[in-house]
Order: sequence, then structure tokens, then C-alpha cells
Amino acid sequence: MSSPAPAVSPPPCRHDHPPVTAGLPGGPVNEPPAGFMPQAEQARILTGVLAGIELGTWDQRIVQWLAGWDTCTVLTVASLIARARAAGPARPGR
Repeated sequence: MSSPAPAVSPPPCRHDHPPVTAGLPGGPVNEPPAGFMPQAEQARILTGVLAGIELGTWDQRIVQWLAGWDTCTVLTVASLIARARAAGPARPGR
């Protein structure tokens, strides 16, 4: 019987940089995005990448919860959402 693989934690966020003022990472994220932004700005970014998607009460609550995470986590999640939407539906062989 083999033991389960150990859980892998993401690398720590970097807090030694100025506030984030630019947009989201546009491609694969290889290192934690640097910087800090207030929770309200993080919520705005998440809401922006979810524009056009009907959100229920629970969805909205989770968006606000996510907005409370570290900036690097929020930017990475928002970037994943934006890139997935840009890629469109998955197709065989893609």
C-alpha cells in the first residue's frame, strides 16, 4: 500500500514590493505576483474577471472571501479565470 503524496503548499507571497497598480498577469504565472492592494481593489478585480457571469448570493460571498486573501493569491486566481475565459471551451486535442 502506498502512502498518499504530501500536500504541496504554494510559495509564500512576496510583500517587499510597492503596491500593485497594473493589470493581471497575462500568461502562465511562474512566481507569486509581487505587491499589495486593498481588499476592495481585489474584490473589484475578481468581479471584473467574472463580468457577464450570473453570480448567486453564495458566489458573491465567496468572491468577497477570496478578496481577503493575499494579493498574490487573488491576482493568480483572477488571472486563471481571465485566461480560461479567453481560451474558451476546451476542445479535444487542445
